[in-house]
Amino acid sequence: MTDTEIKECQEWLDKLKLDDIPKGYKWQRSLMDITGIKHHENMWSDIYKFFFDIKESHNLGDLFIRSLESLIGLKTNFLDRFLIDREFDVNGKRIDLLLCDNRNNKAIIIENKVNHLLDNDLNLYYREVIRKGYSDVIVIVIGLHKYNLNQYDKADKIPNDKKYSITHQDFIDKVSCKLPEYYIQSNPQHLYLLQEFAKNIKNHTNMIDKNEIDFFFENREKVTKIHDVYRHIKEYITSIMTLKEESELKKYISQDLEPNKEKTGENEEYVKYKFKNNKDVMLTCFYKRILRPGNDSDSHILVVLEIQNKVKTSVENKPNQFGSILKNEFPILKESKTHGNIWRHYASLKIDIDSRSLTNFPMVVWEKLEESQIIEFGKRIIEETKKQ
Repeated sequence: MTDTEIKECQEWLDKLKLDDIPKGYKWQRSLMDITGIKHHENMWSDIYKFFFDIKESHNLGDLFIRSLESLIGLKTNFLDRFLIDREFDVNGKRIDLLLCDNRNNKAIIIENKVNHLLDNDLNLYYREVIRKGYSDVIVIVIGLHKYNLNQYDKADKIPNDKKYSITHQDFIDKVSCKLPEYYIQSNPQHLYLLQEFAKNIKNHTNMIDKNEIDFFFENREKVTKIHDVYRHIKEYITSIMTLKEESELKKYISQDLEPNKEKTGENEEYVKYKFKNNKDVMLTCFYKRILRPGNDSDSHILVVLEIQNKVKTSVENKPNQFGSILKNEFPILKESKTHGNIWRHYASLKIDIDSRSLTNFPMVVWEKLEESQIIEFGKRIIEETKKQ
């Protein structure tokens, strides 16, 4: 970036508040996600059938049918006493859900779409249900997005006021709005199922937030330039910390340790430097917090002395002996708690990073490591282990 571009971006950032930047929707684990049925249309239709059934054990009564009527603007109690057919056969084709009120000769056809294309013959569905003797028939397509049924050639024979396209999200939102009226009588077990279903719908509907998209397109030039700066700084930090670039850090640390880069979790960058003399002892350096410090801390690197396997066993079998090394010879290091039976963070060091230290990043990191003597501490642990 040129100096002018940097200045323009800085002026834009100075005016921008954090609250002005939309926060994207984060996928939430749900029961349907865990069981692997998160996007199966048949499963979604079965759940809808269960909750539409007024007599079912969910004890939510007519919550779903009244929510549907309200959403599309039908008169309340359009369907009163109705039956539900799942995969109702029409000339070899199947309607996902058919809600029929035999007393009033009214029916609602529901076509459920999750990830599949809308290629169903809605004209056929509508015509055949009319032929069954229902004089007032409504066709509703529920999808992750709305369909233009007026331009859909397989729905062109259905009157405009008899066909609707709605989204799963809009429908479940309407259900949620009406839920307080039914909450007291509801079955807690099935209320949990409803909550998980709603979470699953939100996951699939909000793969990316519209506000994020709008914000990006309104500011894409500046956002892109700032992202380029971020990516460049990140690549620089990563190349130094993983010893891919020649630097003071690589020059000195390679004398006793060797890197074994790993990543875990979302944006969880860290690198392990294993001691050459004993790979059960290592420095684990978390450098994510340089670029994403969080609300409760400044930019920093967290270095921990990690011990595993036989070394961990030796240290824990003779805590007084190893503890005296830590307390007497390396007082600036803090002993950490044991984490399970596999590894233990035995000491830690925080290296604060600001713009000045980032300018001479490799040397700053090395000097802090050397000043703390955490590497020497690791060597002493290894030497003491040899005596066991």
